[in-house]
Amino acid sequence: MYLRYVRSLDFTDKPDYGYLRNLFYDILHKHSWECDWQFDWIIQQKVRTSEMYICLLAVFAVFDQELFLWWMLCWQFLNS
Repeated sequence: MYLRYVRSLDFTDKPDYGYLRNLFYDILHKHSWECDWQFDWIIQQKVRTSEMYICLLAVFAVFDQELFLWWMLCWQFLNS
């Protein structure tokens, strides 16, 4: 329905945003999904970032314990 509607619009037509928004809300309710604004690409980015920090911490722990301790303090501060 969404694609049919937007394809039928001429260049100068103003879309009915309320109608289009309700199409998506209807699908959410039909499938009992919840709109939590946590998109897949955000979650995947957080996972990649966490994995990067774990690898970085492992390198610090092996090569420079003082830097490792400093990094842990910063990490705790940022995540509190």
